[in-house]
Amino acid sequence: MFAKVKLIASALRRRLFLMHRGDSSLLPSDFNCLPFASLSRQEQFVVSQYLISVAEVVGLLNGIQSRGRAVDHDLVLANFAKGEAAYVAAGFMPFMPGALKASGLTSLEPQAIDRSGLVRRSTGDNHACFAAVMRQQVERLLRSGKVIKLDSRVAEQRLKELCDSSRGYRSDLPDQP
Repeated sequence: MFAKVKLIASALRRRLFLMHRGDSSLLPSDFNCLPFASLSRQEQFVVSQYLISVAEVVGLLNGIQSRGRAVDHDLVLANFAKGEAAYVAAGFMPFMPGALKASGLTSLEPQAIDRSGLVRRSTGDNHACFAAVMRQQVERLLRSGKVIKLDSRVAEQRLKELCDSSRGYRSDLPDQP
């Protein structure tokens, strides 16, 4: 299973590299890259949401692998699955989250998104969806026992309590001229 995913990711990385170099002669003739500006508002929204969810998955994986911390992994993976489904339904080819780094996408500006290589699927094209693979990979990493699962709601609640106690402390102070 992972061999197939690696093969797909490798092909995608090569295509993204070729696009980044601007060498379209080496791309297959059916490789249909679209400028972001040519998309409808709805498609632009779907693309933006998908790219945000991909970036969140990359952040989650980086946090797990480099810092041993997983924050809201279920929420991130659910958002990715929903974003990927909408992206595919809009007629685009999904890509492995790791390919986001290879594409050089650093913002959601139209020029940066154009570099990420939006590819419209031809009718009947097969495509791989990566949400299930990402969930399996995260679950495997979490089972290793070396990862601390964090819930951002706990941190938000603690921050709110600290802010509230700070406000209470300030209200006890006399007014200063």
